[in-house]
Amino acid sequence: MKDLLILPILIPMLTAMITLLMGDGLRNAKRWLGGIAIAATLGVSAYLLSMSAGGEIVTYGFGDWPMPFGIVFVLDRLSGLMLTLTGVLALFAYVYAITGPDTKGPSFHFLFLMQITGVNGSFLTGDLFNLFVFFEILLLTAYVLVVYGSGPARTRTGMQYVFINLLGSSLFLVAIGVIYAVTGTLNMADLAVKFAQVGAADAMLVRASAYLLIVVFAVKAGLFPLYFWLPHSYAAVTAPVAALFAIMTKVGVYAILRSTTLFFGPDQGFVENLVLPYLLPVALVTLVAAVLGAVSATKLRTMAAYLLLASIGTMLAGIGLFTAAGISASLYYLLHSTLIMGALFLVADLVSAQRGPDVRDSFVAGPKIRQPLLLGVFFCFTLIGVLGLPPLSGFLGKAQILAAAVASPWQTAMWATVLLTSLLSLVAAGRAGTTLFWNTSDTLETRSSEAGWKSLPIAGLLACVVLLTVFAGPLTRFTEATANQLLERTPYISSVLESP
Repeated sequence: MKDLLILPILIPMLTAMITLLMGDGLRNAKRWLGGIAIAATLGVSAYLLSMSAGGEIVTYGFGDWPMPFGIVFVLDRLSGLMLTLTGVLALFAYVYAITGPDTKGPSFHFLFLMQITGVNGSFLTGDLFNLFVFFEILLLTAYVLVVYGSGPARTRTGMQYVFINLLGSSLFLVAIGVIYAVTGTLNMADLAVKFAQVGAADAMLVRASAYLLIVVFAVKAGLFPLYFWLPHSYAAVTAPVAALFAIMTKVGVYAILRSTTLFFGPDQGFVENLVLPYLLPVALVTLVAAVLGAVSATKLRTMAAYLLLASIGTMLAGIGLFTAAGISASLYYLLHSTLIMGALFLVADLVSAQRGPDVRDSFVAGPKIRQPLLLGVFFCFTLIGVLGLPPLSGFLGKAQILAAAVASPWQTAMWATVLLTSLLSLVAAGRAGTTLFWNTSDTLETRSSEAGWKSLPIAGLLACVVLLTVFAGPLTRFTEATANQLLERTPYISSVLESP
C-alpha cells in the first residue's frame, strides 16, 4: 500500500499536463477533468490519513535506493492531515473557480493543479532538496496565478511577490548547499542524526545555514517582519486562487513545525532548540501587527489577508510553546483557520461583485447588495469563525492554545495578546460589516448578478467548519496523537533510515 504515497502528486500533475495539451479550447472538458482529479486526490489523501491514524509511519523510496541516498516520501499523522486538508480546500476553491473565474486567463486548470502538486509534495517529501523542488513548483505556478487576469494592481503585486520569493528560494538553495557540504546528507531523518555529530569547526556554518532555513520558512509562513509582501498579493488575486493560497502559508508553518521537532530540537548539538527563544515572541508580534493591519485596511480582501496573517501568528504561538498540548491545539486551529479563511476570500469576492466595479469591496458607502440576506449570513458566519468567537471551532482552537500556555512563562503575554487582538479584530469586522451592508444608498447595482452556484462552495466550507466543531473531541485526540508523534522523533528516524 505504500505505493499510494505517490498518488497525491501523480494525479494532479498528470492531469495538469493533459489539460495543457488540450490547448485553449475544451473548457468544459478541462473543468470536469480537473474536478475529477482533485476529488480523486482528496479520496487518496483521506485514505492515507486513515492509514496514518494508527501511528504507523509509511515510507516510499524511489528506485529502491538505500537510505539516506534515495528520494523518499514519508507518511505520518501530520502529513496525512495536511494532505487531506489541502484536498478539501482545493476542491471547494476549484468548484468556485469553474463558475467563471477560470475564464479570465489561459491555462488556469494547469496552474491550479500544479499548485496542488507542489503543496502535496511539500507535505510528503522526506528530504530538504525535494522540499526545495516542491517549493519551486508551487511558487512558479503562484507567480502566474498572482497576475492571472492581468491588470495593473496584479502586475505590481506580482512583481513584489516574485522578488521576495525568488530571494527566499536563493537563500534556501544556499542553506541546503552548506548543510550538504557539512553533513553529506539532505535526508531529514538523517539530518536528525548528523546534526548531533557536527564538530566545533563546522558549528558556525551549520548554525548559519540553519537560521537561513528558518528565515525561508518564515517567509513562506508570513511571519513578522517578512510578511509585508503577502497582504496586497493575496488581496489582488482572483478569489479561488486566494482561497487556495490559504494553504500556502501553512506550508511554511508545516516546515517550521517539522524542522523544529525533527532536526532542530533537543540533543541536536549546535542547532539544539535553535528557534526556541524566538518563535513564540515573533509569533505574538506577528499577531499584533497583522491585527493592526486589519484594523487599518480599507478593503475587505486586504482585511482578510491580514486576518490570515493573524491566524498564522496565533497557531505559531501555540507551536512556540514546544509542548504536546501547544502543538495539538495549534494543529486543530490550523484546520479551522485554513477552511474559514478560504471561505472568507470567496465571500469577499461575492460582496465585491454585488457592490459593483465603482466601489467593490472598499470600505466606503456604495449601492445596496443584491442579495443582502444570503451574503449577510455568509459574512457573519465566516467572521464569527475567523475571529474565534463561540460556538465555532475557531473559539475551541484559541481556547486550547490559551489553555496550553497556562504552565508557560509566556502565559500572561499570550493571554493578553490573543484576547486583545481578538477584540481589535472584532472592531475591524464590525466596521466592515456596517459599511458594506448598512451604509448603503437606495440604489441597486444593475451590473451585478446573483451568487448562484458560487454560493455552494462557500456553504461547503462553512459546513466543514461546523463539522470541525461537532467532532472537536475525536479531532483533538488525533491532533494530540500527532503532536506526541512529532515530539517522539525516534520512530520517524528509524522508519526512514531502515526502510528498504
